[in-house]
Amino acid sequence: MSNESSNTSQHTETPTQQKKHSLVEGSIKASLIRMTLPMIVGMFMMFTFSLVDTFFVSLLGTA
Repeated sequence: MSNESSNTSQHTETPTQQKKHSLVEGSIKASLIRMTLPMIVGMFMMFTFSLVDTFFVSLLGTA
């Protein structure tokens, strides 16, 4: 009995495994946007931080 239950549990896929299959199916454009959007948001946040940091450093003056 325990062999049968372990065999059936091996054939189920986790959500992570199902997502791996979806990368090769569907629209390439949608996949690229979905994968690059977090990186674009992160780069925008770093740029914004640098811009605000530069502004505050410019207020320090020369003295």
